[in-house]
Amino acid sequence: MMFRKKLLYFMMGQITIFGLVILLGWVPGVAAVKVQADTNRYTSILAEAMQPIDSSIQYNNVDSYLTTVQHSTMDAMAEYIGQLNLPDGSRITGVLCEGRDTDPAGQFYYRLYRYSYNSTPVFSGVTDFAYSGYYEAKGNLGVEAEVVPENAIVDNRTYSYGIFLSLPKATSGDLKVLRCLVATTTDTFLPLIQNNGQ
Repeated sequence: MMFRKKLLYFMMGQITIFGLVILLGWVPGVAAVKVQADTNRYTSILAEAMQPIDSSIQYNNVDSYLTTVQHSTMDAMAEYIGQLNLPDGSRITGVLCEGRDTDPAGQFYYRLYRYSYNSTPVFSGVTDFAYSGYYEAKGNLGVEAEVVPENAIVDNRTYSYGIFLSLPKATSGDLKVLRCLVATTTDTFLPLIQNNGQ
């Protein structure tokens, strides 16, 4: 009695279907397919959870908005820090802070930073500074920060991450921040193995 065995071979390569990257392997007798897809995650922090860098800063939290009532006695600004817990190994793709600015003479600005500890804390920006701008009656707005590509991969072993926010007291109108949102993505590989040998 003779037995016949069918062998299937796949050349190395990849194809994209509906946004999924499918990698084809070169395996005798087995069709080995690996599907790669991006997993998007969002991490947010309410501005009311941020802490002032100086205890002399006076602030209010009304309807979850953070508003400065009095500047620091150390300098002319009011600055806050909010710590973030981002997924390790993910890539930061965007940062957005939402607030309200109807003050023609004032603006808030922020950046996402990371810091490590050697002999002294070392800070580096994960984004550039982003500003709400001096706009009268601008109203509710979302302020996006541009990500620095070389600092975009989250490394929780080496760094901690946080939002630095400068939020002065409004001279007129509203100047307040609601929350900040960080978008990250992680490559996920899903092995699909199908035995075609008989």
